[in-house]
Amino acid sequence: MARADDGTGGSHKNMVFGVLFGIGLVVALLPPIYIWAGEQHSNLLGLPLSVLYMFGVSGYVTAVCAALYVVELARGELD
Repeated sequence: MARADDGTGGSHKNMVFGVLFGIGLVVALLPPIYIWAGEQHSNLLGLPLSVLYMFGVSGYVTAVCAALYVVELARGELD
């Protein structure tokens, strides 16, 4: 059965994922957090905190992309 497209579902999805991507953007580009992590000389898992910070940000953005893919796949919006 085809789903009726009233034009509101996509805008809500875009808003939610836009906010999630915005959070990743702000966290990735906010210099005080990266500078603080760079000043910490402790290692976690053998890596400096600044490296783990960048891995964490990239992992977050990758997870948001994967979630967007799953949502669009479930809604039948992929070609």
